[in-house]
Amino acid sequence: AILRAWNAACRSAGSPTLVISSRKYLVGPLQFEGPCSNTGVFTVRVDGAILASTNLSLYEGDEWILFSHISNLKLTGSGTFDGQGEAAWPLDQCPFSSQCKVLPV
Repeated sequence: AILRAWNAACRSAGSPTLVISSRKYLVGPLQFEGPCSNTGVFTVRVDGAILASTNLSLYEGDEWILFSHISNLKLTGSGTFDGQGEAAWPLDQCPFSSQCKVLPV
């Protein structure tokens, strides 16, 4: 749902605003990619909580959320990006093995 809304806003000219409402969203890796059609500021207002999945098999790379190739991006709002570190830290085997999977950031 978030990426569908992103894609629609990205195709909008002018100064689009994407609002992520006041609820919790459990997500795996998210890539917000441009270039977008905006000619003004592209505002992403996060009022909810975006929570990272602790299922490491969902992550191919080491990114959890990535914004790329977007001009005039403004990130605002009263919400949070919660990487759920406390739940993920016990899964970090890198201090003990060179064959580990790096936790997403």
